[in-house]
Amino acid sequence: MMEVQKLVAKQAAPAPKPTEPEPDRRDQGAVWPMKLSQFMQGGWLEPADIVLSRKNGNFVSKLIRLVTKSHFSHSALVYVTPRFDPNYDNTFVIEAGTRGVDLANLARYVNDERSVSAVLRLNKAWFKDDVRGRVRGLVLNYIDAGYDYGIVLQILHNAWFRVKRSVEGHKRAVHGYTRKGRMAPTKFICSGFVQIGFIEAVAELVATGKLPRETLKEVVYTPAGLDALPKDLDALSAEELKAVLEEFQEDVQDFLEAVTPQDLAKSGNLEWRYVLRDGVAYRVTDAKEAQKLLYWKVKQPRLQNTPAQALS
Repeated sequence: MMEVQKLVAKQAAPAPKPTEPEPDRRDQGAVWPMKLSQFMQGGWLEPADIVLSRKNGNFVSKLIRLVTKSHFSHSALVYVTPRFDPNYDNTFVIEAGTRGVDLANLARYVNDERSVSAVLRLNKAWFKDDVRGRVRGLVLNYIDAGYDYGIVLQILHNAWFRVKRSVEGHKRAVHGYTRKGRMAPTKFICSGFVQIGFIEAVAELVATGKLPRETLKEVVYTPAGLDALPKDLDALSAEELKAVLEEFQEDVQDFLEAVTPQDLAKSGNLEWRYVLRDGVAYRVTDAKEAQKLLYWKVKQPRLQNTPAQALS
């Protein structure tokens, strides 16, 4: 009994508050924009970075962006890079698509001249390699999850969902689909898959006292999800926290699965890092700077010794 009381007391004590993240020293002396081949070899990407992408001239991509009111049609999570694991020659992402959850070579996105990609990062002092690793490990558990249904039917399903959402409201519409044994439409565009990975990893570490409780709010990328959390998690006892975490993941599952690429792009907790297009990598510091590079007909600047800030 005494050991159980000690464990509860230990879990009840909030973890120490993390300090602010240190500036990325790799930015010092770097010349932007740079050739994409140089960028991919330079170790700029980190595991658990989020990659948003869209494809010009692709009907499916355009329809998804229209239905979800997003600048992007797809999202993926960086799984491994050569810098973090020398056994790999390429950077791989883990993604959820119509054929299921699988690993893909990031070069498939960035080397397609029709595509533009943006890289977002959770740049928090507490988001260290071990936490990144846990996020990767949990999303890997979904590698056998199959989403093999007709792509045309799914597009129509997405469009009909948008109509239902405008009439019934977002939560009721999502509940209606999941109650009938169907997946929320945004599982098709996989942003919900990325969101669930962050939530499950951080909730697990918060429950065991390895992360401060307030960090959970920093990985909820939908306003509806944030509204479902108590305002002061530190005021809860260990038992209350356990109950809150269980109820949150059950009651708000629909919202989390229905996160869109636009939700990720608009999150104040995710930092814009890079825009990759036309064989060139650009360093950006915020959404406003990135927006200038997200349009298709953008004038291609010459590659020269020009810092990224000059593009803003």
